This record gives sequence, structure tokens and C-alpha cells, in this order.
Amino acid sequence: MNKPKSLSIALVAASLVTAGCAMSSAAQETVTVKEDIKTESMLTDQTLAFTHEQTFDTEFFTEEFYSFHGTSTFFSDGNKMIRVDTETGNHTEVSDKPFFKVSRDGKMALSIEDELLFLADLESGEDTLIGTLGEEGLIDQPYFSGGESHLIINPASYYTDGKIEVIDTATTETSEWIMDSRFVADSIHPQNFQVSESDLLLTGKLKDGAYGIYRLAKGGDPELLLELALDQDKDSFHEYVLLDQKIIFNGMMDGQSGIFIKDLQTDEIEMLVSGGKTEEGIWTPSFNLSPDCQYLLFDTAIQMGSEFYSNVYVGRLDDLQLTHTSLVMEHADSYAVISYSGYWTEDSQQFYVQTYEPDSPENKKVELFRLGH
Repeated sequence: MNKPKSLSIALVAASLVTAGCAMSSAAQETVTVKEDIKTESMLTDQTLAFTHEQTFDTEFFTEEFYSFHGTSTFFSDGNKMIRVDTETGNHTEVSDKPFFKVSRDGKMALSIEDELLFLADLESGEDTLIGTLGEEGLIDQPYFSGGESHLIINPASYYTDGKIEVIDTATTETSEWIMDSRFVADSIHPQNFQVSESDLLLTGKLKDGAYGIYRLAKGGDPELLLELALDQDKDSFHEYVLLDQKIIFNGMMDGQSGIFIKDLQTDEIEMLVSGGKTEEGIWTPSFNLSPDCQYLLFDTAIQMGSEFYSNVYVGRLDDLQLTHTSLVMEHADSYAVISYSGYWTEDSQQFYVQTYEPDSPENKKVELFRLGH
């Protein structure tokens, strides 16, 4: 493996000379939104031009399910599901069943009632019964493959029958994947499958092979895409995206936390963003890839005294490198990592970031940014 190349976040942040505006009165001295860096970008060609278009204020609080989708947010309120419109702040009840998953595009959702699995079409308001769950299904709940709305993975039968079900949301037809007996059963995380019409991605260990991410075609041999440390906690490996002949992932490589990219044809691995260590331990940056796979939104942890904040950046993917990296938000109070608190529009030209006020957690702010001049 090639030695990873670290991205110097400190140098990137120090190179920015733009003015910022306070996001909230509770955090005026720390939280800054970067307004517009197109002038510097044009002069140095080292940063990605973007503009801060608008700040939206919304108000809601929940200790249950919560899912952010740019123009809207969904949250549970008892047995009801509420949609919050980002632009107007209006609340609308969209279901009398609480959701536990919403697809990335915000069009579909999953709910469970009396061990029955329902698919909710959030555009038409219709609920469809698509399955029955036993005790295992309530523990290892179904989810949208890769977060997309067209395929649902139900891992409920993995530990009992060694198989998973795949449900097509367009037809509600169900197919099965029988797990390859060559894998160590306990090494596979049932919430970490990704599936397409032709193959299955999973994280696990072959009985006579390595622990890592595998691609499995029906009737074919497991293909190792990325080897991971055998002693790595499988629950700490959070995110990976397969892009044709490359895979982007976060986690630990050679004792270093970060975001990495691997060329599957050459086996070359490069570090895109380095992680770090605070008093709380090792932290790993999170990422949010644009739909056109050209831009990466990512965050890093910042410790100021006893408080922890996030810096949010955006950069452009260029082969195995992350270039033109720009600081978007500084010292932000994020309710979650950027893979959950950030959202790209379908054209990959705009992105949203949601934050909250620590002293008033019901008060949320959504910042809207646009790439380019």
C-alpha cells in the first residue's frame, strides 16, 4: 500500500481570508459561516468557489427518530411522523406511524407496527405492507441499501437462516441472498450490507482469508475490495461508497484515522482527509459525497477547552486526490456528523448544513450554499 498523504487542515483553514457572519446569538464568538470565497479562489486557484445563499431558522425537538434532507426534516412525535419545511418552518403530519428510516432522497420511509413492516410513499402519502418481522427483525431492522429508495435490505434472517431479503420498492417483490458459508458468520455486520441487481457488498472475514469489504456475485467467488485490520472494531467502520473502480471510506489504515480512497485496479490507497485525537480519544472525519461524485463535503472535530465543535469543508475529487478544499463553516455545533447533518441537491450544485443552538436544542439553523461564482 502506498503511504497515505495527509491533508493539512490547518494550512487550508489559515489560507482563507473571507469575512464571516455569526450564526446565532448564543455562539457569536465561535460559530462562523464562510460567506463567499470566489475572489480568493479566482486569484489562487487553490480553493473551491462557493457562496452562502441563505440561513433558515426552524424549531422542533425530539428525542426519537430524526432525519435531515435539505429542504425538509422528518422527526417522530409520539406515534406521528412530522415533516418540517426548511424554508417556511411549517410542520406537517405525514404519517400516523413513526418512521425508523427515510431514504436519502426523502421520498420513501420505513415504519413498524405490531411487527408489520410498512413502506411509506412520502409523496403520495400511501402506506404499503411489505413484510412481517419477528423478534430478530425488531433488533436488526430493515434499511434502504446505500440509503437509496429503490431497494430495501431486511437482515432479520441472517443469524437464523444465513440469508438476507431484498425488497424492490417499485414492485414490493422480494428476493433472497444466501450468505456464503466461507465467511465467519460473527464477523459480518448485518447493518452494513449494500446490494444491487448483480452483486452484494459486505464487511466480514473469510474463514481462510482477510477481514475487509467484499463484493459477492451470486454463484461467484467473494472478491476482496479492501482489507481492514482484523482487530478493528467492526462497529467503528462507518461509511464507504463504491464508485466504479474506486472506493471511498473512512476508518483506520496503518494506525491512522481518516477518509481514504482506493483505486481497485491498481490497489493504490491515498488519504484524502486525516483524523486526529482529542481528550475523548481518536476521532474519524465523516463525509458526504455529491450525487455526481465530484465533490466531497466533510467535517473535522475541533476542541476548544472542554467544548467540541465541527469545522465543515468542501473539496473536489480529482482521481485519488481531494483538491481545492475550502472551509465552509467554522466551530459549528452539529447535531451529528456531516453524513447526517449535510445534504446535497440532486444537481450537486448546492448543499445544506444543519446545526443547533446548545442552550436551546429545539432551535435549528440550516445553511444553504451554492458552488461556483
